[in-house]
Amino acid sequence: TNATIKSIKFMTNSMTKAKINLRIFNKNAKGEPGDDILSYNYIIPINKGKNINYIELPYETNTLFPETGIFIAFEFLIIKENEYLPPRYKDLTGEIIRNKGKIIAYMPILGLLESGNPENSWVFNNGKWYKTQSLYKHKSNKQDIAVELKLKL
Repeated sequence: TNATIKSIKFMTNSMTKAKINLRIFNKNAKGEPGDDILSYNYIIPINKGKNINYIELPYETNTLFPETGIFIAFEFLIIKENEYLPPRYKDLTGEIIRNKGKIIAYMPILGLLESGNPENSWVFNNGKWYKTQSLYKHKSNKQDIAVELKLKL
């Protein structure tokens, strides 16, 4: 196919202005996220509140859409600008505790959709890719990032 990725749309909810790094990976022979398709960091500014973010990829980024498929990833940036101190949080027992500066959350939060196929989602943790279902087996609901791609044929 001669399709290229033209644009990406995704949902966020952020308590502060924030930044997130867009990553696009090809699918390797094992069906896992493989090599970066983008040759640079694509930092996206996120406004405070609930937003639908729409980005058009620059012409030089419009690489061919591999026939094997791709993975869209959002890298959370652990930077001061993304910090949020929630006024309260739940501890491990479920008790709600007033935050005294101990817990820092990093924004933004990505919009999610119920997934009929949790095999689609992966998370990068401690230097390795894992299917989210293998990390969150205790969760009854399976969700994927709410993201939409527009392709140029």
